[in-house]
Amino acid sequence: TPESVFDCTALIGKVFDDRNMNGYQDQVGSAPVVSTRGITDQSFITGKISNDLVERDESEPGLPYVRLSTPTGTIITTDEFGRYSIPCAELPGDLGTNFSLKLDTRSLPTGYRVTTENPRTMRLTAGIFTEMNFGASIGRIVDIDLTDAAFVSGRTVPGEALSNGVEALLAQIADTPSMLRLSYFVTGDEENTTARARMDAVEALIRDQWRAVGKYRLVIERTVKRFQ
Repeated sequence: TPESVFDCTALIGKVFDDRNMNGYQDQVGSAPVVSTRGITDQSFITGKISNDLVERDESEPGLPYVRLSTPTGTIITTDEFGRYSIPCAELPGDLGTNFSLKLDTRSLPTGYRVTTENPRTMRLTAGIFTEMNFGASIGRIVDIDLTDAAFVSGRTVPGEALSNGVEALLAQIADTPSMLRLSYFVTGDEENTTARARMDAVEALIRDQWRAVGKYRLVIERTVKRFQ
C-alpha cells in the first residue's frame, strides 16, 4: 500500500519565456549570471556542501502569475519568477502513474503563445521529484489564408503556386522565430471535413519542408472560417 510520507511525488516546474522557441529553457544571446550556491539548493547532489561560484541562466526568464490546472480542477499560479510547485501531486503505486497539467493560455501576457506541449503528461514515480516546464513566446505571427483556389480542383492536394509559396515563406522565417496561423475560408456548400483535410495536407507539406530548413520548433495554429 502506498504511504504518503515516503511515496508521495512532488511536482515542480516553471513557465518561461522561450525566446528561441525551442521548447527548452536555455541561454540566448547573453552571458550567464554568476552567483553563489546556497546550502538549500537542491538542483544537484555532490555529497558535500559547497558555496562555489556557479553559472545561472537568466536569459529566458520565468513568466509570473500564469495559471496551471490539474484534471481535478486544482489551480496553481506561478510566482514572480515563473516557478510553481505541487507538494504532493500524486500518490503513485509500484508501477507509477500518469499526471497531466494544463496551462491556461488566457493567463499568458498579451501576444504570447505556448511553445511546448499543452497539456503536458508525464509519468510519476513514487517518492521521486518530477519537473514539468512550460515555454511560451511572443514570436512573430505569420498568417496563411487558404481557399479552394489554392488546391488542385476537387482534391486536397496543394496546388503548385501554394507549394512554391510555402517554400519561399519557410526560407524567410527559418532564422527568425515565428508562428504560423493557418486559416481556411469555406465557401458555398463546401464541407468542413474537406477544409480540415486540406489543412492537414498543407501542414504536412510545411512540416516536411521545415525539417530541411528550420532551426527552431515551429508552432502551427489552425482555424476554419466560413464566408458569410
